Amino acid sequence: MSEKTLLGFAFICPKCKETASKSDLIVINGKLEWCKACKCHCIAVSIYKEDIEGK
Repeated sequence: MSEKTLLGFAFICPKCKETASKSDLIVINGKLEWCKACKCHCIAVSIYKEDIEGK
């Protein structure tokens, strides 16, 4: 299995499954963690170049 190229992180809302952009996130206790769309916790997910381009 080859190494993947880490591009960064996205914040995915586990409730509405939308990918939150930074403008959609609200800072709570110094962390970006709420989705404005549904006021739910967002979780950071790694984004890899290979996953975007396809396998």
